[in-house]
Amino acid sequence: DQREGTNALATFKNLNGYPVKLAPGTQSVLRDYAVTYTTTKYVVGADGVILSKSTGEQSSSSWKQLFDSLIAA
Repeated sequence: DQREGTNALATFKNLNGYPVKLAPGTQSVLRDYAVTYTTTKYVVGADGVILSKSTGEQSSSSWKQLFDSLIAA
């Protein structure tokens, strides 16, 4: 979401304890990943490979399950 800056992302990350980097929805990120909805989410590995893509709202438990599965891999 282009309205969510780095402070909002850091707060979300810290409140939920996610051990990942979150990228703000800048024009270039939205263009590069062909985001058509502001609720589109990608999980991109350190090597640039897209590991997961979803749209719509996700619960904290869904995010935790996804991140836990990636960390365990």
